[in-house]
Amino acid sequence: VSVQTATGTIESVNAALGIQFPVLVLKTQDGALLTIKLGPERLLLASDFELKPGATLTVQYATATVTGELVALQLTDALGNVLVLRDPDGMPRRP
Repeated sequence: VSVQTATGTIESVNAALGIQFPVLVLKTQDGALLTIKLGPERLLLASDFELKPGATLTVQYATATVTGELVALQLTDALGNVLVLRDPDGMPRRP
């Protein structure tokens, strides 16, 4: 698994109760737009980690082997708060 890190501004988030596969769009410092799947949803809902458009965020992510989608492993906000969603192999973190 190839793990990468990107820092940028949140363009949009579609994470809410009932959305099974929340997605974040991050505009990187070089202007690229990355669409990154978040989750597991239960970890997002259980955390006090705020994701709002315009906020600065650093995302550690990997590319899913089967689908080629970008999957978030860890999120770090501008204040240094960290939310670990998955381990480096992409397996969801247990509560």
